[in-house]
Amino acid sequence: MLSKINRLTKEDGLEDVCKKGRSIKKGFLLIKYRNNNLPIIRMAIVVSKKTEPKANKRNLLKRRLRNAARKIIQFQSGKDIVLFVLSGAEKYSYNQLKEKLEECLSK
Repeated sequence: MLSKINRLTKEDGLEDVCKKGRSIKKGFLLIKYRNNNLPIIRMAIVVSKKTEPKANKRNLLKRRLRNAARKIIQFQSGKDIVLFVLSGAEKYSYNQLKEKLEECLSK
């Protein structure tokens, strides 16, 4: 789980990031990001029912991505990130998800 200061919520401007942020798409990940002028990264992960109809599979994807993100965001700062998971992500292992996320967030 991400620590509370690293979570992006509606009150923090989740919709602003979605509407006004820049985007990167790599395979099954769509990342919207925006600078936040803070010394931390705030992140939200979205897996829709269209992507994965079963709740346990959606939660598994979110847990895996949160764990991978927690290790990656320690080395960055100053961004709000919304991570959208697209269809096809369920067939990847944790290590493959982590590598793809590192590739996207390194830019």
